[in-house]
Amino acid sequence: MLNTIINIIVLLLSLSVLICLHELGHLLVAKKFNVYCAEYSIGMGPLLFKVKKPNQETQFSIRAIPIGGFVSMAGEGSEEIDEMKDVPKERFLTSIKRWKRALIMVAGVFVNFVLSLILFFGSGLASPILDESKQSFKVMDSTSKVTYLASEAGLTSNDVITNFKYVFNIGSSEKVSSKEIASGRDLYKAYYMSDLDEKEYAPTSTNDKLTVYLTTIDSRTISFTISAVEQTVKNAFGPDVVYYAWNLNEAGLDFNTRHRNFKEAMNRASDEFVTSLTSFKVLFQPGGWKNLGGVISVYQVSSYATGVGFYYYLYVWGYISLNLAIVNLLPFPGLDGWHLVVCAFEGITRKDMPTKVREVMSVIGTVLLIGLMIFVTVLDILRL
Repeated sequence: MLNTIINIIVLLLSLSVLICLHELGHLLVAKKFNVYCAEYSIGMGPLLFKVKKPNQETQFSIRAIPIGGFVSMAGEGSEEIDEMKDVPKERFLTSIKRWKRALIMVAGVFVNFVLSLILFFGSGLASPILDESKQSFKVMDSTSKVTYLASEAGLTSNDVITNFKYVFNIGSSEKVSSKEIASGRDLYKAYYMSDLDEKEYAPTSTNDKLTVYLTTIDSRTISFTISAVEQTVKNAFGPDVVYYAWNLNEAGLDFNTRHRNFKEAMNRASDEFVTSLTSFKVLFQPGGWKNLGGVISVYQVSSYATGVGFYYYLYVWGYISLNLAIVNLLPFPGLDGWHLVVCAFEGITRKDMPTKVREVMSVIGTVLLIGLMIFVTVLDILRL
């Protein structure tokens, strides 16, 4: 119960940070173009705290519901607020040049894109990677409660591995695989059998055995035998999947790791950014709607990331920030993308979009957004 409460708090705070920074982008660019901004709020709902310094026109507020925030600008339908009644018309959002209005609308999306890159970069710096310069394992020592096969066999963390050999005893057959080790990457690939055909070398029952022979740089051979275990994968859309796997955890081995330098973290951030962007194309393919998710999906992903570690938490929220940017770019009434469409339409026609059309589209957009929220929530519930 306590973990659930903590995960909900983390979700709300994280989501609020993304949205408030998004709105801050709108605020800063609006002020740059001299648009009157009455309020910048962190949170929604009833007012808890407000501050407005002398000679400052914008009130900074904290509200009771920690979900997002907003910027109240003159010309956004908020003219009925008393402090906006005397605002000169030239300071209205609707009175400035359309290209300036477009930049104000896209500023929040730009902030989320940049924030996504920053979070991917932070994740890259925080997450450990394989140290390929070391041809050795980190060996876990056995305790009174846990026996690790490698340490019992005499392997230590100082041993440099030069040859890795597997002897598989699967049913009545025996198969052998051997690899010369010249780097930490070789050791990693050998240990996880990444060069082998998975089916050919996979166990078929818990009676199967796998013996590991490690040759060290001082010509010692260390061996130990691990067993096969039964694994079950839960399947929400059919019977559970049962298979057998080698219990590599029995060995008690881990890899030497290091942290990325600045350049490596930047490269990883750009790679993750591009990969995440291209992944959105699945939504526009047949059946892509099945990949949609709502608040429940975000909660599940955020909770899992919180449990894995800080580096993964940063990665997940970098991806969510990118999601927020993409969604806001959609030409949907009520979203930033719709305002960009309006600016483009008015720029081409040299006429303002009729007020009646704006009002009708606003109502339609609100109804569609509520419908979409209900739809994705139902999808989330069905996946539980």
